[in-house]
Amino acid sequence: MPQYPDVPTLLERGVSSVPHGSWVGVFVPAGTSDDHVACFIAAVRFAMDDPSVVAQINELGMEVSLNESPEEFVAFIEAENVRLGQAVERHGLEFD
Repeated sequence: MPQYPDVPTLLERGVSSVPHGSWVGVFVPAGTSDDHVACFIAAVRFAMDDPSVVAQINELGMEVSLNESPEEFVAFIEAENVRLGQAVERHGLEFD
C-alpha cells in the first residue's frame, strides 16, 4: 500500500498461503425496490467521485474500489466465501 511502503506484506514475511486483505460493503434489506437500490448506488458513486471523500478513505489505509452492479458484488462475496472457506480447511481451523 502506498501509505505504508516500509511495512512488509504477508508474502514478504513468508506467509503465502493465508488469504489476506479486507473489504467493506454497503447492503440494503432484501426486497428493497429497484428504484431505491438505483438511487442508493448513485449516491454512493457520487460520494466516491468526491476527491475529499476518497482522500479520507485513503488516509485510513483503504482504497476505493466499486463493483459495477449489485450482482457483481454478490458474485464477489460468494467467491470470498469459497476462498476463505478453503483457507480455513487447508489450515485445519474450526469455528463454533
